[in-house]
Amino acid sequence: MVLGRCNEEACLTQKITRLITGVISGHLRRMSWFVRQLMLTMQKQAMIWRSG
Repeated sequence: MVLGRCNEEACLTQKITRLITGVISGHLRRMSWFVRQLMLTMQKQAMIWRSG
């Protein structure tokens, strides 16, 4: 019984860990895309300011 419960807990922990890592990696991907867009926009602004 104890072994089964431990296994269940381990399974739950694994599921939670996977969920958290998935969410974090998703956020990081979105953030990196956002940062890239921001950098491109800033570069364009800088080019406009330099030429103007």
